[in-house]
Amino acid sequence: MKKNYILTLILTLLISGFSFGQGLEDFANSEANSSYSDNNFVGNSGITWSYIASRDANNDSNSSGISLPALMLRRVSSGSKITSSTISGGIGNFSVKLYKGFTGAGNRQVELFVNGVSQGTSTPFDNNEEQVFSVPNINITGDIIIEIVNITSKQVIIDDITWTAPVVYDLLEDFETALPAGALVGDSGMATTPEVVADPATGGTNGDVLKIVTSAAGNGWQNAQLFLQGDLLDLTTDDKVVTVDVYSESAFMMLAKTATPSNGGAESATDASHTGSGWETLTFDFSDPKDNTPVANDIFGRILFFPQWNGAGWNDSSVTTTYVDNIKGIGYESTPPTGDNSVTIATTQAWNSYVNVFSVSDNTYQFGFGDIEVADLRATATETSVTLEPNISIWTNESTNAAYFDQDAATQTPVAYIEASTYIENSSLANNALTFSGNISTSDLGDGYTVIAFIKSLTSSYSQVAFKSVDISSTGDFTVTATAEEMSQAVIQYGFAVTGPLADPSDTTLGSVVIGAETLGIEDTDIVNVSVYPNPSNSNWNFRTPNTVITSVEVFNLLGKRVVLRKNNSTDIAISTQGLTSGIYIARITTEQGTKSVKLIKE
Repeated sequence: MKKNYILTLILTLLISGFSFGQGLEDFANSEANSSYSDNNFVGNSGITWSYIASRDANNDSNSSGISLPALMLRRVSSGSKITSSTISGGIGNFSVKLYKGFTGAGNRQVELFVNGVSQGTSTPFDNNEEQVFSVPNINITGDIIIEIVNITSKQVIIDDITWTAPVVYDLLEDFETALPAGALVGDSGMATTPEVVADPATGGTNGDVLKIVTSAAGNGWQNAQLFLQGDLLDLTTDDKVVTVDVYSESAFMMLAKTATPSNGGAESATDASHTGSGWETLTFDFSDPKDNTPVANDIFGRILFFPQWNGAGWNDSSVTTTYVDNIKGIGYESTPPTGDNSVTIATTQAWNSYVNVFSVSDNTYQFGFGDIEVADLRATATETSVTLEPNISIWTNESTNAAYFDQDAATQTPVAYIEASTYIENSSLANNALTFSGNISTSDLGDGYTVIAFIKSLTSSYSQVAFKSVDISSTGDFTVTATAEEMSQAVIQYGFAVTGPLADPSDTTLGSVVIGAETLGIEDTDIVNVSVYPNPSNSNWNFRTPNTVITSVEVFNLLGKRVVLRKNNSTDIAISTQGLTSGIYIARITTEQGTKSVKLIKE
């Protein structure tokens, strides 16, 4: 139920009435009398209701304000209950009004079943006031059967059964598609970095799931963080529910927190309880916030899970193992940015490097460092291309370092692997939408290596806030996009990361990845014939084609920043050089037949 489609859904429900799983039963057709009996009747919307050991409401003898008629369920020993026929359209929220039957002392209580599965019990009561038994967020789709059962030895009157249509939440993450590096983060002393593993349940059907392991040495608030890679989480509507499948063999309470708001809103947290019975679907309602946070009201790009929450604070740190899957909520389909900033690998800026080191045995983060030359990472950058190769300097220079190699092994045996990042840092790109694009002409890295292109947004203290990436292990064009909201931090980085084993320089199968700046369409001078004149120029560049319409011209400086964007609908266009400093620029001309890039010179 992406936000884009909420209005359509509401209109559909208004037009369709009860046929889409909204219903009311007021017992107007029940014809129950003063004698207990087993019977049935056709109620509202043609639904048949069958009751056992039930009668009328005794004319509301307790003056409870019942809107007669209503139905009195006798007692549990008589098997007293009411059951619907099959109802199409499913159920979202449920409610029923309850009243005390007769005057005898003792608690009254009912239990709700949907399709034979208990959905909860009402609060016991023994007074003459109206009670409302509500069960929110049942969210069962398809055909349903509703059953209300008296579970006490005392009479209870029911009236005005209502239910709403189910909310079908968007699947935000099911961990079946490999996540890019940086999408999962362990914080505050977790035992291991959160990782995707197979379903731990015997005969489990959940496929791949997220494993979260806490440590006795960490803080109570240690947590696993997921940067959403597809739809964002929209909590701006009245429905602020997130459902998560959680596996645990011990009862516990989990706190979930939303972060990375798109519009500057506050982070929000709420909790849910797990009984310890394996896979359970937990409902996190961010309209009921916890941990001194406000009600959620923004679109969020990150969700955090805290397994050591106790409802009011943090348990003492301990070793726990929890699994998470099928994170669902209202998705927000973020629109790819249309402009502001667009960068490629064409730049005169210096490339930076950083290395994160992880343990081979358990994938835990060990340490990181940035005091390494880009060339030592075997990243070769020119003004128009970048070549990435697996790092061999650690193998060559750190063979006696126990942080990298098993010093007791007979041969050089790594105990670590690395994520080697090569990137541009350009804070002038902050607060604007950003597109990073390029073309992979060669990608033949050896076994065990992965490579991504990424955009990162970080605070001034280099805490990561937003992370967007794409896999570039295959040849062809790539594009990474980030919204202005995601780029609203002090530090902006874009570049590449190669993750994999410490490379042995004698290995002849290491391979490489070669990235060029030419992107988005056909780059064939035989097909796309564009002339530019004068070039060099100190006034205008004139672009003309003999046989196709030019639809747009983009001009980039050598920092990779787009400085001109002009839309067009003819075979020629003039671009003014006014406001541009003297130097070299790259023009990307998009036509109906394809795209071509040319070098421009401003005098």
